Amino acid sequence: MRCLSNKFLLIMLFGVILPSSYVKATSSQHHVIHMSPVGTAQGNGTLEQPLNSLTSARNKVRQLKKQGVSGTFEIRVGQGDYTHLSGLNLKSEDSGTANSPVIYRALPGVKARFFGGRILDHNAFYPVPFDAEFSRRLIDKTALKHIQVINLKQQGVKDLGKLVSHGWGLEPENRVPPVMLTIGGKRMSLARWPNVDAPNTHLKVTKRMQGLELGLDDFTGFTSFSRVIDKGIGKKSLPQKNRKKGWEHSAVFMNGGGTVAVEFDRMSRWHNNGNIFIDGVVSSSWEWTYNRVSHIDVDKKQFTLQMGAALTGVGDKLKAAHFFFENVAEEIDQSGEYYIDRTTGLLYLYPPTDFAQQPIVLSSLNQPAISGTDVSYVRFENLTFDTGRNLFAELKNTTAMAFIGNTITNFVKGGIDVTGNNNLISGNEISAIGGYGVRVDGGNLKQLSKANNVVEYNHIHNFAWDQRSQIPAVYLNGVGNRVAHNKIHDGPHFAIRIKGGNDHIVEYNEIFDVVKYHKFDGGALYIYNTKVPEQRGSIIRNNYFHHIPNKRHGIYIDNHTMGMFIENNLFVGVESPVNINSGHHNQINRNIMIDCPTPIRISKFSFHKVYNETMKQSWQKRTAKFVDSLEGMPHKKYPSFIAWLKMTDAEKRKGISFGQDNLFFNPRTNLAKHARNGIEDQMKTFVSNNNRVLTVDPGFSNFQAGDYSISAKKNPAGFAFDLNQVGVSGRKIGAR
Repeated sequence: MRCLSNKFLLIMLFGVILPSSYVKATSSQHHVIHMSPVGTAQGNGTLEQPLNSLTSARNKVRQLKKQGVSGTFEIRVGQGDYTHLSGLNLKSEDSGTANSPVIYRALPGVKARFFGGRILDHNAFYPVPFDAEFSRRLIDKTALKHIQVINLKQQGVKDLGKLVSHGWGLEPENRVPPVMLTIGGKRMSLARWPNVDAPNTHLKVTKRMQGLELGLDDFTGFTSFSRVIDKGIGKKSLPQKNRKKGWEHSAVFMNGGGTVAVEFDRMSRWHNNGNIFIDGVVSSSWEWTYNRVSHIDVDKKQFTLQMGAALTGVGDKLKAAHFFFENVAEEIDQSGEYYIDRTTGLLYLYPPTDFAQQPIVLSSLNQPAISGTDVSYVRFENLTFDTGRNLFAELKNTTAMAFIGNTITNFVKGGIDVTGNNNLISGNEISAIGGYGVRVDGGNLKQLSKANNVVEYNHIHNFAWDQRSQIPAVYLNGVGNRVAHNKIHDGPHFAIRIKGGNDHIVEYNEIFDVVKYHKFDGGALYIYNTKVPEQRGSIIRNNYFHHIPNKRHGIYIDNHTMGMFIENNLFVGVESPVNINSGHHNQINRNIMIDCPTPIRISKFSFHKVYNETMKQSWQKRTAKFVDSLEGMPHKKYPSFIAWLKMTDAEKRKGISFGQDNLFFNPRTNLAKHARNGIEDQMKTFVSNNNRVLTVDPGFSNFQAGDYSISAKKNPAGFAFDLNQVGVSGRKIGAR
């Protein structure tokens, strides 16, 4: 019966009868390798002798290829948990072909999980002795009766990793985050002060904050400094060549943190062992830092940071300092907090109420769960990958790799990083990720040949908690990538970031509940091309933006970005759906903006000194490069680029953009005073045509119920929007 059942299943899947064990075969054949948690590395891949890991399955495929076996290889993964502590590394020899891919997939209807953590034994936890040094140092003595301790060395944990300073634009090369503790799949917090629910009693509310309707309640869980004693240094103090790479080797910068004064004496109760950090904003509003506290002066109520803060040091361009102290042993006083003594290997935990019924996991996998270079036509389908300190997948120069229907969770450094062409990331659930969800790059910027990487139908949420500034759910670079039908939410800054490049398409995505952390600067979709005016042609269309907190932007076109097309999008309850913070020839057409105070905003940033310092010289060089040779270059396909090349320096600085047939409907929220017609044009250069401020519902499908779909016949501007086509509707997300 078992053989008949397997044959029937394979007929349903592939239309042919497949063998249950391996034989030499022609290229037209399909071969199955079986995996099971009870298999062995020495198995032969049959049902009777399955393998036990992705690496052993990969090795089996290699062996068969060397024996002359060809065709499609399917690694069929049985139900259960697989220990995955060393990662799967693929090379060109592990590739498939377009007609005969290599497929790693779960059996239909089962959950197969690859687990990069170490499960700690509940029974190995014990109460902290009342006479222990830790007990004496604890600030909240009432917490002592709850705290449990475990010896990680006795649990076989050898590598805890290192806590290191990092931050916006300051990620040390090849940084691997330290171990993370989860209980029941939920991330626990290193002991901190103030607590996550504590009021901020030290932040001064400014007029700027009041203008954005921000108050102390918006900074709960943080504290602030009162004044800057020494701003220290920033990246701008380094030689130009070291600002992007090599800065972590500068002793001056790595010991150039600023000193600040505070109005509290909480630090007097801490034993600073050199491993206390601050997590927060201490300079420009977009410059988050995770910075070691190198010195505490208790008498003066001052502390000094280890590393220089962002571009220009502590306090510069600051709108509201807000941070908390982390990894403070004395501050364990809430459920879910823990502290690791890295000398003794003891882990102290204030356990949650369901502690005894949930698995307790310490992340162990310190390399990508999947990595590869020069690999083609390998697919991972309907699998679960859970827990790791590094990226989930790091793939370089790959072609037609595919991740379909997987669940990817609890990877600290990030999700999928892929460079290459024709790669597919589809139908995955990517959550609880410390960095970006997906980063894709590829194509040729000189020839404008498209990469055709596709990121579609994914549910990406709870991301960028380890790197809170300018780290998106989806990161785009290169030429001709597509991001479509994704559901993205619960992130500190951007949902999607177009770092640069040409001809990307972002469409039919649902984006909400992002820009949660950064109160003063940011947008749900951020575009930054800066010094390369020939990088243009990207299209953002048919997306749905809603519930963007902190009065932030929907689409943020920054730093002289040019030639973007923002078309047929729906924005509901977004402070400023489109913010053009300088740039040329951006088209804002046929968008619906409901209850948005400033629908379209064009700022005066073009007159900022950054133009005089960095842009003018760069643009003159780019103009000289293209103006005499454009006819032989693919960039001549952009009429807006041809027009830009003919402009004078003064004209280039002004930044002309266009908008037509946009609908502004504000039944519940008034238009801002500076945007009575729906447009705040600080530059007086925006070309507006047939944009409409509506006073009555033009015919949305069901406005009161939140269905803002509209037919072209009812829309006074003559275009349709179907909300049912947006996001992951109709697709199952995650592994079974």
